[in-house]
Amino acid sequence: MRCPSCGNENRDEAKFCDSCGTRLEAPDAAPVEAAAGTPTGALPRLPANAPELVAGRFAVRDFLGRGGRKDVYLAHDERDGRDVAVALFEVEGMGEASLARARREMAAMERLGEHPHVVPVFETGEDGGRPYIVSAHMAGGDVARMLATAAGGRLDWERTVEIGIDVCRALEHAHACGVVHRDLKPANVWLDEQGTARLGDFGLAVTGAARGAGVLVGTVAYLPPEQALGRATGPRSDLYSLGALLYQMVAGQPPFLGDDAVAIIGQHLNAEPVAPSRHNPQVPSSLDELILELRDSLGATIVVVTHELPSIFAIADDCVFLDADSRTMIATGPPKELLAHSDDPRVREFLTRGEKGRAHG
Repeated sequence: MRCPSCGNENRDEAKFCDSCGTRLEAPDAAPVEAAAGTPTGALPRLPANAPELVAGRFAVRDFLGRGGRKDVYLAHDERDGRDVAVALFEVEGMGEASLARARREMAAMERLGEHPHVVPVFETGEDGGRPYIVSAHMAGGDVARMLATAAGGRLDWERTVEIGIDVCRALEHAHACGVVHRDLKPANVWLDEQGTARLGDFGLAVTGAARGAGVLVGTVAYLPPEQALGRATGPRSDLYSLGALLYQMVAGQPPFLGDDAVAIIGQHLNAEPVAPSRHNPQVPSSLDELILELRDSLGATIVVVTHELPSIFAIADDCVFLDADSRTMIATGPPKELLAHSDDPRVREFLTRGEKGRAHG
């Protein structure tokens, strides 16, 4: 479905544009019959220009989607005997831009290496002048598709917290490696066969704090103010986008809606969103507070500390407890630094146990 505001091609079932966040209205049309032997809800059929083989090794089987100037296919690796996702970048008419995006993603993946909450990348290269990236096939699909097919376009807050913790662990690792994602959104969070969330598509990622070039990059619905203004971005920018992502997952819509990208950016710069619980009364007040606090980019880094702790679900001055049974804390600074100046006894107990656990690990 094409967005009337920015022209982005979205999934047929999408309720909001993946690029600018504009609400999409489904066109009135007669139902289309599925291809013979294709069950309803199956993967889209291959486009006419789809390759049969990529890099002489990856046999294309299905079309997974399009985004970020690239087509993504389900393919079979004939050498290693496994199914993979192959992202093939478009270069016609915009070769340098596509090449730059592909190189950024390749460089980011080299820095990140293997991590349980980052989509694994197996190979990168060029085929016929088109850059490609081969990654693990995420059988669970992405969060955007989950939201598009969920009742009310939202998830249970408990499931949102689970996915949020996984994404935070991915961000912790990325930031520790000096990588800022800059495009955190539902379409870039994937689920593996076990339902574990993994962060993918590092095509806009930068290493370290990126100097602003006066150019807007990213997805408008989740865009931190400094990125919207083309200014320098850093790890804090990802935290703002994380808040917007969690907001949509529990509220069923992004924090701000508008008729076009300019209207949405204006709200990011000048407005405060209503609490997610206004859209979904099941959202706990503590999660409300967490999501709105993340918009303020609490800190420059994000650290995940996991260990046993009596049940707490709250926000302290220097950290947030993001797990329903409080086995996990998402902190906005290194535990030792937080411990040195935190006055909250719950935080001190949590961090002390975490440091002891690390010392004995």
